[in-house]
Amino acid sequence: MQRRVPGETQFESPKESGGSEIVRMNIAVQRLLSRIDSSEFIGRERELDILTRFSELDRRANRLVLSAEPFSGSTELLRQLYDRLFSEEAGTIPIYFTFFAEDHDFSELAERFLRESVRQFVAARRRDGSIVKQNFGFDESLRSASASDRSWLETLTAACDEARKHHHSDIETFFSLPARAAEAGIGVMVIIDDVHQAASVSEGKDGLLRLLRFLEVSGIPHIVGGRRRFVSRLEDDRSLKLELNALSFSATTRLVDSLASRHSVSISAESRDLMAVQFGGRPPLISAFLNVAAIKGLDLLRFRDFEKLYSEEICGGTALRSFELQYRDWQ
Repeated sequence: MQRRVPGETQFESPKESGGSEIVRMNIAVQRLLSRIDSSEFIGRERELDILTRFSELDRRANRLVLSAEPFSGSTELLRQLYDRLFSEEAGTIPIYFTFFAEDHDFSELAERFLRESVRQFVAARRRDGSIVKQNFGFDESLRSASASDRSWLETLTAACDEARKHHHSDIETFFSLPARAAEAGIGVMVIIDDVHQAASVSEGKDGLLRLLRFLEVSGIPHIVGGRRRFVSRLEDDRSLKLELNALSFSATTRLVDSLASRHSVSISAESRDLMAVQFGGRPPLISAFLNVAAIKGLDLLRFRDFEKLYSEEICGGTALRSFELQYRDWQ
């Protein structure tokens, strides 16, 4: 276990893992799910490399738990991971799925997993990101599948039709695309985000455990991301763990510079450092604040410029509305 360094990331692996060294990968990344260009995604290079190669660190582990501090940018990190895996030539096929509090019950959520896994799988196999970006429907995704994949995808569809007749009693059928792909010799990694939202879904907690158990038994590499208090119960001796904390001060100042340039807001070293400290290395808050400054046509060159806007937006409560627009970009 690595010693925890304040402000940095803690990475834990099973004892005597014999893990390999992390090597940074430089590839041209196609932007599909990420909300931020990879060149602007600052301060998480090591974490992204660990997530990309976690199954190579310990051959016994097929689960990595991403234990995230609130507002640390975990969703954008996992979206960046998806885009990187998708962009790798002949690499592992990523399936990204997120829990929503708006899901009515777990059977509805399982249906959504089926639709999204088929669409993303077909897109990756055809090397066609437009299938993801244009949000192809289920039937359209199936029609776009290659002939070699279509036969077993149709078998999967038929099995799900049968399961619906029995009120989704065999819910694992809807999660089985990764396992069926593995049987066909195709590597898949499942990325499950915001699992703490399972608590808001009817039968969500039990359903989440069934999904994870199915992936584990099937030997499918999967990453489970969510708020620290919730995901801690999903850890075991066989899983890897990556803690995501607030950015370090140096990474935060680089992020502020990048976001200020993106929003065309002029800043000084003084105001940059002040934002880094005031927002505690939390990308969503920084992005939202600079977005407000851009909308109002304000520059933040002096301490009092920052103080005035901060007082108006944070203390006045109006920044919360802007934050809602920015939240899903970073989370």
